Amino acid sequence: MTLQKSFIKLKESALGRKADVIIFKDRDAIREMKQSLVEAENQLQQGETLYSQREEEKREVGDLRRKIAQIEAKIDGFQDEHGSNLESEAELRRLEQLKKNYQTDLENKKKELDSLTKKSKKREKEQANVDRLRASLAAKESEKTPWKKGSTK
Repeated sequence: MTLQKSFIKLKESALGRKADVIIFKDRDAIREMKQSLVEAENQLQQGETLYSQREEEKREVGDLRRKIAQIEAKIDGFQDEHGSNLESEAELRRLEQLKKNYQTDLENKKKELDSLTKKSKKREKEQANVDRLRASLAAKESEKTPWKKGSTK
């Protein structure tokens, strides 16, 4: 039996049955807190992935906006340069359709970005919860084992 285990046994026998119950409750509480902390940290890890996705969506929204502006400039230039004939009208319709497709993609990306932003805010709340759990766990563990921190109790 290790020195720590024999010390705990000696301490438990000296303190009596009520102390045993309190010690077991504290152990259970700490175990539950650790489990909650692990679960919260897993959620945070998922949040990091979410953040990356959100940044990618922002980049794609910017790219689509630039493409739409380029297509609009091409349409304007094409109309000014070619006027109205069959070939130019076909090219103009193609450019208009391309612009429409880009605008649809842009709207979809905006919606996705909004969704990711909401999830990101939720992740921030989860981070606060993890911090609170960590502090609570540290406080509970330090209550349980004051002699480990150099205390002379």
